[in-house]
Amino acid sequence: GMGRIARQYDFVVMYAGLRTNGRGHYTVRMKLITDNAKEMEPQRITELYMKELEEDILYDPVPYLWSHRRWKLTERLKNNEPMYR
Repeated sequence: GMGRIARQYDFVVMYAGLRTNGRGHYTVRMKLITDNAKEMEPQRITELYMKELEEDILYDPVPYLWSHRRWKLTERLKNNEPMYR
């Protein structure tokens, strides 16, 4: 997966989240996951990335859930459970 590839090639891993600020206006939120992938376990890289994605989905689930109905996360969202396990 992503963590394994990042570690193999020693990539810098960034998370870029897009949030809407109204019709046609967006904010990009950038966060450094690691600048030294060789020193991290691949699973940890993926975990940190998914944590950022989860934060964006919980902040505004509408843009994500409409195209991923198969996730069926309504119960998890209601119970404030993490989406990624």
